[in-house]
Order: sequence, then structure tokens, then C-alpha cells
Amino acid sequence: MPGVSVIVSLYNHSRYLAQCVHSVLDQSYADLEVVIVDDASTDDSLEVARSLQRLDPGRVKVYSNPGNLGVSRTRNFGVYKSGAPILAFLDADDYWRPDKLEKQVRAFGVDPELGVCHCGATIDCDAQSARWVAENRGMSPDTFTRWAGSFDTFCKEAEHFGQPDYFRRLLVSNNICLSSVAVRRSAFKQARGFVDGLRCQCEDWLLWLKLSMLTRFRSIPEQLAVYRFHHASHTAQVFMRADFDFLTVRSEMIQAARSFDPVRFDALFAAVRLRQEPCSGAHRP
Repeated sequence: MPGVSVIVSLYNHSRYLAQCVHSVLDQSYADLEVVIVDDASTDDSLEVARSLQRLDPGRVKVYSNPGNLGVSRTRNFGVYKSGAPILAFLDADDYWRPDKLEKQVRAFGVDPELGVCHCGATIDCDAQSARWVAENRGMSPDTFTRWAGSFDTFCKEAEHFGQPDYFRRLLVSNNICLSSVAVRRSAFKQARGFVDGLRCQCEDWLLWLKLSMLTRFRSIPEQLAVYRFHHASHTAQVFMRADFDFLTVRSEMIQAARSFDPVRFDALFAAVRLRQEPCSGAHRP
């Protein structure tokens, strides 16, 4: 059994998949498997995935959904088909630095109670996508620098967090990049995985919020993951729209987290409300 299962959800990202998968296979921590689940792509993503499997059939597994099931069900299926005690998630258009898993596995080894380990992330945005953002979303060129900075700032602050601090901050916003996260399978199972059917694709935020009610987190304040931004991404097409209603989405995330475990949620919420929220400009849920 491998030490880490890397779950790659794939939908129409054939042009990025090779870099994504090679960034996993080239990790300094080699005791891993890559579970790629294609969500009924309409491009040649599945063919590219199978060609990558042929390069390393012992570590790369490829599955294909019978129809488009969405990212939550796709990732959950990947977890079901995997076998390692540590899970890591990587979107097919993102990639990792070579020592990302080694540092996270070491963190889990030091702390048997640790449930989630995340790291900082940088943004990879090509010139075409940067122009698209400026022309279609009216955002300045430093948008991505500030965005990556929010990941880094959170990671550095989180070095001093306890479990309730993560819960408190995740009630406000999500500064944890999905492709930066590794989680114990037991904690993922206790949190019941990714939720399907959300109006907005914030299933990762909801999972972190549920996990913050259950287990210990740790941050590694290094940019070990790379989030690739392109104008066809969900972030560009939904989250960057002028009419995107963040407060409504956040309210739905909080309601869903409370529905998961009302007793635990209410106890934590009561405790954190006794403290002053340090995020300037933050709205209370």
C-alpha cells in the first residue's frame, strides 16, 4: 500500500495534465499513487491520462465517469478507488514543487493527531489570461500577486493557530488552496468527503470548514503548490464575475457546515464569538 494517494480530478484539461502528473511522479517522496478520474471530458483528456498511465503503470491509475458527475463526486470516487492513509488533492491544471509531499508526510509523522496539512501556493497565469482578466473583469495586473499573497499570509498566521482558530477564520473566507492540502483518510471519512449539489463550486471550502470542527490543522508557510489561473477556469467564469454574491455563498457554506454537526458547530461558534474577530473589514456570519 502506498503512503499517499493523490486524487486528480480531470475535466477538459488535456493541455495541462502532463505537467500536473509529472509534478507528482517527480516528488522527492515517491511512495505514492496517482488516481486520475476523468469526468466525461469532451477533449482528449482521457487519452492523455492513459498515455501517462503507460509511463508508470505501477503508480498511475485512470478511471472514467460514465457521464459528467461534477467535481465533488469525481473526487469522492477517486478517494474510494485509492488506498493510502494520506490523501492529497490536485486539480488537473495545477502542479506541485518537488518536495511538497515529503514535507507534508513528515508533518503527519511528527503529529499523530494531525488531520490536515496545507501549504502556501503561488499563481501561474500566462499573458493571455492576464489580458483577459484586465479586459473582461477590469482587474489590475497585480491581482494575482495579491491573491498568492493571501495564501502566504494565511499560512504564516496559521502557524500560531489552534483548532478553533481555523474554524473561526474559515467562517469568514477560504484562504486554503485545494491543491495545497493533504488530509488523513480517517479525517476525510469522518467529514463525509466533498458535498455534491452546492449552488456554487465551493466544495473545498465546505470540507475545510467541516474538518476544522473535527481535527487539527497545520500550515507549512512555503509555496509548494502552484495554482494555474486561466480564463476558462471556474474561478474566472464564476468567482470573478461582477455579480458574484460572496456573502450569500458564505452563508450557504456556514449553513451546510452547521447541518453536518449542529451540536459541535454551535459549541465552537459560541466559543469563537466570545473573541474579537481580528480580520479587518470581515463580516460576522
